[in-house]
Amino acid sequence: MQIGQLAQTDNVYQTLAKNTSGAMSGTVSAKNEQVEISSAGKNAQAKWQDIASKYNVNNISTNERVEMAAQLRENNLISSEQHMKLVAPSSMNDDFTTKANYLADVQGSSEVAQGSPAALKLLSILEHLNELS
Repeated sequence: MQIGQLAQTDNVYQTLAKNTSGAMSGTVSAKNEQVEISSAGKNAQAKWQDIASKYNVNNISTNERVEMAAQLRENNLISSEQHMKLVAPSSMNDDFTTKANYLADVQGSSEVAQGSPAALKLLSILEHLNELS
């Protein structure tokens, strides 16, 4: 897959100003941009896709979250802090095998509601995995 082989974007900026006669005058400039994704970037996207295909963040046990987090961390897709957030048990009584909608749990958490940067990043990771699955 060649994402962005040659992404050509026409950005048109038009400045309109009324002159004294009431007529409109404007200037237009067009710009072509080229975007390339490195092979490392393509490889990372493939790793995200592979991991997302193995796990359903809407129906996942703590054991599966631990496995998923390990794969994400081993592939340098998440930080150690994000890894720790993913592997943390949901509660003191977590049996580790019961599946739950982890994405919904994180979305409804007080940490996300309070705007915790770590919780928002965790939510972003889970949403990305969910979009890819």
